Formats: sequence, structure tokens, C-alpha cells
Amino acid sequence: SGATGNFIDAGVVRRLGLPSIQRKDPEIVLAVDGTPLKSGPLTEHTEDIGLIFNGVSPEHKERIRLNIIEAP
Repeated sequence: SGATGNFIDAGVVRRLGLPSIQRKDPEIVLAVDGTPLKSGPLTEHTEDIGLIFNGVSPEHKERIRLNIIEAP
């Protein structure tokens, strides 16, 4: 995707009932064209979420934290 972080839409977070955590320091995120996201700075992220990659031998698992944004 070219993204330098892991992001998830706020609507998906609400729909899935994922717990969120307030960030200590809000962070400005720039779009592909170099302008700040219209939804404003990052203020929340998810708790660490477990990912399982099926079809990989051996099965690969990892935990990541997703920054919550209002996707256009």
C-alpha cells in the first residue's frame, strides 16, 4: 500500500467492537500527496491485535497495533 504504518478505519473498529486506547501524543499523518489527513491527527490506536496468516507453512502469527483513522 505504501503506508508507513498500520491503519484501520474508525467505522470498522466500532463495527467489530475493538477496544481502543488514547495515544499519549497525537500524530499528524500525511496522505500520499503530502497533505495532512482531513480527519485530523491520530488520537487513538487499537490494543494489540493477533493476526494469523493461513496458507503459510508453518502458520505465521504476529501481534500488531492499528492506528485508528477516519478513512475517506
